[in-house]
Amino acid sequence: MTPKLPDQRYLDLAKKWADGKITDEELQEYIQWLKVVDPDAILELPTDKASQKQLLFDKIREQLAAEGADLPESPEPRKAVLMPRILKAAAIVTGIALTGYLAYIITGIDKQPATSSTIVNKTPGATDIQPGSNGAVLTLANGKVIVLDTASNGALDNNVMKQTGSIVFADEKDDGAVQYNTLTTPRARQQQIVLPDGSKIWLNAESSIKFPTRFAGNTRQVEISGEVYFEVAPDKTKPFVVNIGKSSVNVLGTHFNVMAYSSEVFLETTLLEGKVEFRNNDKQVELKPGQQSKLSTAGQIGLSNNVDLDLVMAWKNGFQAFSSADLKTILRQAGRWYDVDVEYDGEIPAGLTFTGEVPREVTLLQLLKALESKQLQFDLDAPNKKLIVRFNKQ
Repeated sequence: MTPKLPDQRYLDLAKKWADGKITDEELQEYIQWLKVVDPDAILELPTDKASQKQLLFDKIREQLAAEGADLPESPEPRKAVLMPRILKAAAIVTGIALTGYLAYIITGIDKQPATSSTIVNKTPGATDIQPGSNGAVLTLANGKVIVLDTASNGALDNNVMKQTGSIVFADEKDDGAVQYNTLTTPRARQQQIVLPDGSKIWLNAESSIKFPTRFAGNTRQVEISGEVYFEVAPDKTKPFVVNIGKSSVNVLGTHFNVMAYSSEVFLETTLLEGKVEFRNNDKQVELKPGQQSKLSTAGQIGLSNNVDLDLVMAWKNGFQAFSSADLKTILRQAGRWYDVDVEYDGEIPAGLTFTGEVPREVTLLQLLKALESKQLQFDLDAPNKKLIVRFNKQ
């Protein structure tokens, strides 16, 4: 059975989502609840996408009507393959199975359900891989190494405090030589920190940030790798500079995301608020909100307008999201979040792309079930954290 929220709370949240008035906190309540939905149940859907949507919507209306809630209007036809948020929310609340729900909102080539399971767990025992969680390794300027996963809340060292979900660094008052801390998130970990100047930083899996114990001089300089989101505390007297190899992002006070994994094709800087300047050697480009710079491995800088900010910030907001993404891109992200090595047995068609989003709280097996098809198969060796992918031509 799918667990329920308390009746009145359920009705209130369902109506808020239907009205588009749900808050971020209430959204997180839905996401947390989603984690305990039965992953083995199956939702049978017709092959026609329009019929799929109508069937799902009818189920939602039936459940809401039974609970006495206001009924949303029937969805209008749309080109996007992402299910409207109202349908996703209602699907969760009304008990529609998680596996079918994921398979519906992720679409790709030949996404008809396989007649039997194509995911093989090769080793008995542990048969799934859990999603990542908060945690990191902190190397302090004095050489002390702290594994944050097991550290208790409270003072970790001078000027370092662990709070629920965050690590806060106080400004060091010593006027001596500036020293540097380094925080690293391994695969399957993410972490939020607050720098000595009050700037808030979020690190995705397999990322790092090096920063001083205090910001002396005329600038605030940090060095990163991987993917990091910044909410920089304003200070017109000290510009904030993010260094990524030979590139840098220069700001005064703003919100932006930097994706700089060495395994990805582009180094991407996306601006949400304020204004930043991206530099690489002698090239530079100024970004406005909604724009994204893309640095290629050849050193060319491109600029995209009207970027889907929800897609860029999905990782920070608790989702795995992709739009016309190829399978290898999706599984590189999965490798970082689930700490699994991915191997390919044969060629994967370049045209095999997917669009959709799932909560980061789903297990790897749940994600793979959403991606599988008659042609696309996965062998998961969970104890050894190994995934083999095959595409069978028909």
